[in-house]
Amino acid sequence: MRTIHCSLAMLSLTLVVRAILAADALSAADPEPSLAPLRYNNPGLVVDLGVGLWAWPMPMDYDGDGDFDLVVSCPDKPSNGTYFFENTSDGKEKLPVFKPGVKIGPGFHNVRVSYVEGNPVVLQEMKEYTDFRKTQYQQP
Repeated sequence: MRTIHCSLAMLSLTLVVRAILAADALSAADPEPSLAPLRYNNPGLVVDLGVGLWAWPMPMDYDGDGDFDLVVSCPDKPSNGTYFFENTSDGKEKLPVFKPGVKIGPGFHNVRVSYVEGNPVVLQEMKEYTDFRKTQYQQP
């Protein structure tokens, strides 16, 4: 049994040493990293719709002008809150342009928009906001 344990230990040690030597050889051969960091927050953009991690988008006609705006709830950092992004197009654009976000309330997990007879109803766990455009989250 000791012979088997010693053989396994030597095999493990050999593999570890080979892995270290291979990693060292790779790092010596390529002094520059081959992966470049991804750029974000492009200052040349007209509008950046970023609101943080785990955002919950709810497309609806929030301002009542006949086109779909974007309401986004973000419960996490850095932008905790619910934001309204106004659609500046006439509603027929494939890629509409939105105005910068305006915070309209706190951020929540698991919010969705549904439509009842053409009117948006925002749903949250065990809550329903039938007049969300006027009262946001104040009257479930």
